[in-house]
Amino acid sequence: MDTLDTIPVDSDDSGSIMSAENYTSEAYISSSDEHDIPENKLQLLLNRIREEIEKVDTEKEKKRNEFITDVNSLIDSIHSKKIDIDSRIDLFYTDKKAQLEKALSEAKQLNSLYETSSNEIIQRNLTKMISEFLYSTENLLRRETVFEGSNLFVEKDIGHLVRPIYEKPVRRYFAELRAKPRKIISTKDSFFILQNDFIIYDLQNKAIVVNEDRKILDMCATYEGRLSYLAINDGIFYVKLLEYDNYGQCEYFINKREIDAQSIVYGVFKDCIMLRSLRSKTAYYFEKPYLNETNFKNEIDIEKDNYYHKTFFDGIFTANETKVEYFNVDRTQRLIINIKSYPKDDLSLYGDIINKLIENQKLLSKSNELVIINQRNETANSIEQDRIFKGKNLLDYRITENEIVFCLSDRNDSKMITLEFYPNLTM
Repeated sequence: MDTLDTIPVDSDDSGSIMSAENYTSEAYISSSDEHDIPENKLQLLLNRIREEIEKVDTEKEKKRNEFITDVNSLIDSIHSKKIDIDSRIDLFYTDKKAQLEKALSEAKQLNSLYETSSNEIIQRNLTKMISEFLYSTENLLRRETVFEGSNLFVEKDIGHLVRPIYEKPVRRYFAELRAKPRKIISTKDSFFILQNDFIIYDLQNKAIVVNEDRKILDMCATYEGRLSYLAINDGIFYVKLLEYDNYGQCEYFINKREIDAQSIVYGVFKDCIMLRSLRSKTAYYFEKPYLNETNFKNEIDIEKDNYYHKTFFDGIFTANETKVEYFNVDRTQRLIINIKSYPKDDLSLYGDIINKLIENQKLLSKSNELVIINQRNETANSIEQDRIFKGKNLLDYRITENEIVFCLSDRNDSKMITLEFYPNLTM
């Protein structure tokens, strides 16, 4: 049952709310009618399975014929190109041989004139002619043609089989934002949008939950999975929690350190707050409740905006193009892991993503890649986003006892947000 109903934010430049309603356009789409009787669904499924069994052999022959046609077309193209290039090579060296033979004849003539002439004027002119002849002939001797193989030639590989992601969500939620969001994160309760420097919006409950006077730098889920955000005002960092923590506090303030506020990363954990900049070598731990400070040096060099990060309940992951760096909450583990390409061609959303997340592996997202991190094995593997979420980028995800929810943005329009819901089959 496909339905579409709607919810947009109007704010002035200072971030004050002009309208808390109509923040986004939204829709829920379910993969099946919730009111269907289970027995009817089962009967329909049995019929679909029988139909699919009857179509399997036909589909197999269709795919094989498509493959053979494509390969034969490639072979014909290669054969035609081979004849063309072979002809060009023959023509080039035939021409070079003719020019060398002509140069040999001219060299003999110059040499004979130089040896037999005694006229000084002729000698001077011959010297100049010989010098120019030597230069042009050296160039001729260096002439060659080189075959540069295409990737197909170099890799000796015509292609491979790929199994597109076949798992479909049980339902989807769509939202169209008025403007490109700064950040979207998941907590245990909902997905939250940092829309500008002052407003945080609850996507699923359709409510503005934060309207700050201070500039918001970042937001993250706490160790308990609740919303927090980091603001700055007059050189002081404010870590704000929307609920009291285990020390009975809902706000901490930290005098500004030598940290680039535009690339700041932080985490709120049970007994400490971690604060660092992705463009600085120094990171800070502040022990609750008095914020006793410890600092250390991080090791990954991150240039300009070429980084990404995510705060988890047990630490912070940051990464550049080739490495992942992990700081755990109690400072007992610090990993630097090289990112490698995921070794599989055929992928399953459950087998290669969801089940790994349930096993407490981590998932980082950047513009065109997903990075799956296994802390226990100290591995990090990258997968192209398109192979998992076609045409979309992963923003964050949430795992509950009943479902896994992925929050995605459209790659061509980052204002278009989709939540995809999958059943948790392992619980």
